[in-house]
Amino acid sequence: MADQLAWPMRLDHTGRIATVDRDSIPGTAQAVRLTVVTDPGERTVSPTFGTPDPTYSGLDETELRSRIRRWVPRALLDVTVGQADGHGIQPVRIVVTGVR
Repeated sequence: MADQLAWPMRLDHTGRIATVDRDSIPGTAQAVRLTVVTDPGERTVSPTFGTPDPTYSGLDETELRSRIRRWVPRALLDVTVGQADGHGIQPVRIVVTGVR
């Protein structure tokens, strides 16, 4: 069991900083979430880490899966990216179904 800080950072029921087991489904889901919400270049130590902002270009399911697999290879995923609606909103569903 390898603990890491919970994200977003918060306190647990004892008043200590909350942690999650890195190799659990919640810990892996947290890693996937961080990969998706971080723009490449945002982390100077790992400039290619993250997923490009899809605001103006849309989101490609294959690229999203590829980026998650690259940075969180332990994640077993169910990823669905729908078509954008008339307002440009594109539904995305990512579920961590297990850990390798």
